Amino acid sequence: MRRKKILFAGICITVLLSLCSCGKGKSSNEPAANEITAEADNSNDTADIGAIDGQKYIIEKANLELNIPENWTTYSKKELAVNYNVSEEEFTNEKLTERFVNSDGSDTKGDPLIYFAHNDDVSKPEMINIYLTYDLDTNSKITDENYEKKIKIMEEVYKETEGINDVNVIKTNFLGTECLAIEYSTDYDGKTMYDRFIFWGEGRFKYSISISSYDKAKIDQDMGYFKNFK
Repeated sequence: MRRKKILFAGICITVLLSLCSCGKGKSSNEPAANEITAEADNSNDTADIGAIDGQKYIIEKANLELNIPENWTTYSKKELAVNYNVSEEEFTNEKLTERFVNSDGSDTKGDPLIYFAHNDDVSKPEMINIYLTYDLDTNSKITDENYEKKIKIMEEVYKETEGINDVNVIKTNFLGTECLAIEYSTDYDGKTMYDRFIFWGEGRFKYSISISSYDKAKIDQDMGYFKNFK
């Protein structure tokens, strides 16, 4: 069930977050790939897939720290690479930056799952997924009006997607910042799975944080595992 859930969430993110990613294809008046690379290097706007240390996970660039309970299990870097269908050597900040920045639209791998953890108690499934997303709009912030319009588009697509129910865009407080989230539910094994996607970060590389549970109240509890890194 967990594998199915991961794959389903991954499909949703790959399809829907592409609506927020201007870098999947370039028009004639957009910078060439090498120009984008140079600008990204100058602005230090590079991918940060974070680092796992036991039950702790840190993304310094996003000022994000996650501390999960002892009875949770995380995917290793190797497992995350396999999930993205690349080698472990390719699953690095440098290689993922290069892959996204120089994309001409032909790369169909979508947005990589860079973190996955789940509660070991199969009778009380809870999961946290974090995806890395890419946007050519370096000035785009999760709190600005333009980004809100993008999320509204995603909301409409979710509502038209079979198997996704009870779709709502909400504003929630995450790490002291009011940000946008999409909530919805799906049916698994005759039960309702509740999901909340929180969109976090600014610049080209942002993060989509998915928290899932059969118990809707657990989602707010699991948000408490996050804190500011600094």
